[in-house]
Amino acid sequence: AATAAAVLDNLQKELHRLAIQSTFDSQLLVAVQTVASDFLPIVSRKKFGERAKVHISRITMIVLSVLAFIIAVLDIDTVFYLILFASNCMASAFGPLLVFLLCAPQMVTKKSALAAMLVGAGGATVWYVSGLTQTVIWEIVPGMLSATIVIIALHCFIKGEREFVETKDDTMNHRIRRN
Repeated sequence: AATAAAVLDNLQKELHRLAIQSTFDSQLLVAVQTVASDFLPIVSRKKFGERAKVHISRITMIVLSVLAFIIAVLDIDTVFYLILFASNCMASAFGPLLVFLLCAPQMVTKKSALAAMLVGAGGATVWYVSGLTQTVIWEIVPGMLSATIVIIALHCFIKGEREFVETKDDTMNHRIRRN
């Protein structure tokens, strides 16, 4: 039993490392591209050639890699749980809204969409900060439930003239309601 627990503990640590590595490499590429192509030309007001952009990209990649390594060495669990918290907040803010927009777009208005995003992310944040994530359930559940309740409640309690706007794209036709 002790060996199985040790194996599971090591497996969990390796999964944490893989999750951090997967997130880090994507964020590193975006950060390097942003610095070299967007941020630096605005700050310096110079035109950089391709060779200079490559050098700047390499330096940025080294600096960010060293910083990320230091953060990962200090406390790997903290980094993993922050990544998990951020993804849960995003899911709580946008998940219910996207489901309603796909399945029942007539229930969503601009105001209810904004309220659901704020309440979903806020609910997940309050749940996480209160410490209930470790003892009861993960913050994604109350965040998504609260966003869903907001959309339904606003649909039921806000009556009045509603105008539909037709939007078309290449894949599907859908209606978005405005208040």
